[in-house]
Amino acid sequence: MFVIALLMAAAAPSESILTDDAVQQLTMVARSREADAAGRAGMLKRQELEVALRGALTGRTRAVSIPGHGIYVVYNSADGKLYAWFPGQPSVVSGTWGVQKLSRKVSVACQRFDRPGATPRTGPYLPQECMPAEKTLGDLDVLESWDGDPFLLSSGQLPFIKQPMGLPRP
Repeated sequence: MFVIALLMAAAAPSESILTDDAVQQLTMVARSREADAAGRAGMLKRQELEVALRGALTGRTRAVSIPGHGIYVVYNSADGKLYAWFPGQPSVVSGTWGVQKLSRKVSVACQRFDRPGATPRTGPYLPQECMPAEKTLGDLDVLESWDGDPFLLSSGQLPFIKQPMGLPRP
């Protein structure tokens, strides 16, 4: 029984607490990808861009640095739902994500978090809920990403309460 408990503890997700300098270095690496992504996004036709945006997000979990707020983790499921793990929060925050057309040529990736206790908002995404294609395709401010849902956020349960500068490890 003791061996099983040790194995389960070893397999449990953990987190590394990053310094401001470490986050800044990872952010600089993330931002260096944006120029390449802008070139790729500019060469795609609208439908190709929509497919690329969906492909960049569907079934992915991303650790994102938000200045002044820390690191949060978001899983984008294939059905358009998202599940977020915010620092200091005891439960998963759900929401939706999608690709929205701004014009005949321009598409953007958008996400909307549900407010606890409020009726989820529907309808078109607001501009502040969206990110330009090159930022999405270039993983702007994404410190790390994983295939699938390694932290099982879609279950609605968190492995632990995350620290503001905590980068979780599956």
